[in-house]
This record gives sequence, C-alpha cells and structure tokens, in this order.
Amino acid sequence: MSKSVYNLVLLFTATKAAFSIPAIFLNCSLIYVTIKSKCLRKGLCNWLLAIYDGCLVVYLATFPLALFQHLLTKSDSMPFWKCFLLQSVPLTLFAASFPFMLAIALDRFIGAVFPLKYKSLKNPYYIGSVFFACGFYSTFYFAISLSNLIRYYKSSISCSMINLLLSYQRIMAMTNILLEAIAIALYIGIAIIISRRKFAIKKLNEESSFDRRIFKSLFAIAAFDFIGWTSNSSVMIILGFLKLDALTYYKVLSCISYLTFISACSNAPLLYYFRQV
Repeated sequence: MSKSVYNLVLLFTATKAAFSIPAIFLNCSLIYVTIKSKCLRKGLCNWLLAIYDGCLVVYLATFPLALFQHLLTKSDSMPFWKCFLLQSVPLTLFAASFPFMLAIALDRFIGAVFPLKYKSLKNPYYIGSVFFACGFYSTFYFAISLSNLIRYYKSSISCSMINLLLSYQRIMAMTNILLEAIAIALYIGIAIIISRRKFAIKKLNEESSFDRRIFKSLFAIAAFDFIGWTSNSSVMIILGFLKLDALTYYKVLSCISYLTFISACSNAPLLYYFRQV
C-alpha cells in the first residue's frame, strides 16, 4: 500500500471511528432507558426498537476496532479467516437490523388497523415469528460469509464487515433496500389510516396501544434510516454496474457512507423530540 493510499484509508477510518462514538452513546442511552422504564418495557415495539439499536451498536463498534487495527498493523488487509472472526458477528447483527426495522413498522401497522385488538396479538407465536424471520434473514448472510471463508480461507482481503460477502454485496444492498421500502410503505399506510380515522382514534382510551406521537417518531426514524442506509446501498449497486477501479469505488462508497452515521445517530434524538411536542 502506497503512503498516499494509506493516508486516505487512515483518514476515512479515523473520521468514521470518531462519528461512531456519539452514535454508540445515543443508541446505548435508548437501550438503557427502554430497560429501566417500566412503561417502555411493556411495549413490544419498544423492545424491537431497542434490539434494533443494539444491532447498530455492534455495527458501529467495528469502526473504532478498524482504526485500532489500522494503526497497529499499518494496513487494513488481513487473512480472510481473521477478518471473519472479527466481522462475522457484526455482519450478522447488521443484517438483522433491517428486518427488525420492518418488524417495527409492521407492529405499528397492526396497531393502526386493529387498535382495540392489538394487545391480543402479542402472543408467543407472533413474537416468535418476528424473531424467526429476523434470524433467518441474518443467518442467510452469515452463511454466505461462511461459504466465502471455506473458499478463501487464507486469502488476504481489505477487512470490513461488508467485504466478507465478496460478490454478494450487491444482493445484500438490494434486499436491504426492499425491506426499507416496505417499511416506508407501511408507515405511509398508517398515515392514511390516521387521516381517515381521526375521530375514532380520539375516542380511544389511553390504554390503546396506538399512539400518534409514537407513529410520528417512528416514521421520522424510518425516513432518516431510509435516507442513510438506502443511499449507501443504492450507490453500492450503481458502482457495481459502472465497473470502477477498486480505489475509486472505495473513495465514492466511503464518502456516501457518512450518511449512515446520521441515520445511526437519529433514533434517540428523534424519540426525545417527539416526546416533547
């Protein structure tokens, strides 16, 4: 690796590590509040959001780790098996965050369509199916990385979570975009239901699990997530078709990936803001 390339990689790695610190703190604070608050512990949606944030925390922790490894070895490359040991768990949890995001939207949609019967839907079968779907999706990408490990055990790669997927990166990007688009569509559906049922919703008692402020905050979170993660995934897909050289691909994708930190930082501030309005 030339000195100029090393300095460029170090710059991107250091700035991403710096941005990840406040994001980790904000997401951990949301998890802490959910666990400590008796009121928040009652809602499945709150737990799903806390788990979603937990997945993000593990993902964000890879950036300080990458900086430490970069400074220690003066390189970002290592044998595939070492990278697998470091990044396979973050990859699995990062993949799980997208179906969890969709599960949150689906939970709110069910609450909007069946506001009076919503509590009866919280049974082990429903909850189990949510976690099974999220686990199945993330396990699929873990299996891909494991398959690549078997094939490229001793090959050197630029170690990052997404690089464990090798040629399957665009598939993950496309499926993530699909899940995010479905989540946004569900929130739009909720907005339509709200506009048509304003009078009925006002007559529901306080014990109703459907809360318009919660909807607004979750819709804002989904919108921020859509901007950050979808832009990153979309650029990854486009760059794959352009057949750019590795360095240009790295520069463009690294620059656009800063938007993901906005998404990763937004959950706690947005929930706090909508709680005050």
